[in-house]
Amino acid sequence: MNKLFALLGGILLSLSSIAQDIKPVWSKTFGGGGDLFQRVIEAGNGSVIAVGERSAQTLGGKDGLVVILNYSTGAVVKEVRFGGVKDDVIYDIATTPQGFFLLAGYTESIGKGGHDGWLLLIDEKGRKIDEKSIGGVGKDELRQIEILPDGSAMVLAGFKNDQKDGDAWLLKLSLKYE
Repeated sequence: MNKLFALLGGILLSLSSIAQDIKPVWSKTFGGGGDLFQRVIEAGNGSVIAVGERSAQTLGGKDGLVVILNYSTGAVVKEVRFGGVKDDVIYDIATTPQGFFLLAGYTESIGKGGHDGWLLLIDEKGRKIDEKSIGGVGKDELRQIEILPDGSAMVLAGFKNDQKDGDAWLLKLSLKYE
């Protein structure tokens, strides 16, 4: 038991010394009330890309938000909003084998239902290449995206509600963007 306490004490001491050495290199804030980022990734070109939602000064409702920043300085390279006249939110981002970025979330502006899963494909400069909505008549959202190691497909996680209580949703789609 004493060895366990000694081990835990050593771990806590190590963590506290690491925490003292952590200092911000840069810090940025964006938007106004209700804006938030859901995910950030390193883009492989000296940039980081953050995705989420913007609630202030939108195209209508919430907009999907993409911010590309210089990794070293934090300087904004590009800030882009995606969406229509209703709520549109981006939850996740993944890099495709071709070097594009696939975004997952939900849209109320396009699609079959009033609230469908939403996929967007953008390039390294934040330009939209393609978009698709996926869902039925209920509330459907894509919350996470994972590109399979061989690059042939993607697996999406979220929830699907076809006019019932709702279900956890896993979806595999082939990845055929060139």
